[in-house]
Parts: sequence; C-alpha cells; structure tokens
Amino acid sequence: MRPSDGSTLSLAGLYEVWHDKSLPEDDPKRVVPTYTIITTTATDSVGRIHDRMLMAIAPDHWDEWLDPRNHDVDQFRGLMAPRAVRQPAGSRRAG
Repeated sequence: MRPSDGSTLSLAGLYEVWHDKSLPEDDPKRVVPTYTIITTTATDSVGRIHDRMLMAIAPDHWDEWLDPRNHDVDQFRGLMAPRAVRQPAGSRRAG
C-alpha cells in the first residue's frame, strides 16, 4: 500500500512512557515505553483487503501532530483523515 499521489505515508500514532513504581528506581525495567498506531474504518480501496486501515497524517500536518505542547484533542482529530491509497497489483481482501 502507498499513497495514490506517491508521497510518504506517515501514520498517526501515540506513545507514552510509563514508570513501574513497583520496581526500584535504578531498575531498567522500571521504564516502560508503550505505543499504538491509530486505525479507522477502511475506505473502499482498502476495504477489499481489511475492514480497518491505518490512519495517516498529511505532511503539512506533521509539525502540529508532533508538537509535544499540543494537547488539543479536537485539533488532533482534525489532522487525521483517511488518505487515498493504491493497492499493489493482484491484491485482494483475505477472507
């Protein structure tokens, strides 16, 4: 899969670093990085493969998406939009 315009595909994701307070402060396992990739209902072109698709962030929104000072959930929702993708030849929905 790739964007139909040939551009870079950047996925919407979130990460958080947790600290397991049950472990000593000097234990390297105390720091637990976690992450997720955001998905959405698949568009018709992707829906032939799977009912969900990865959410992409357009290049002109990367700075806003990556700004650690931004906590505006509504603004983040506005930055996420399904992008047109094309399938490699011969792709079909598994089922």
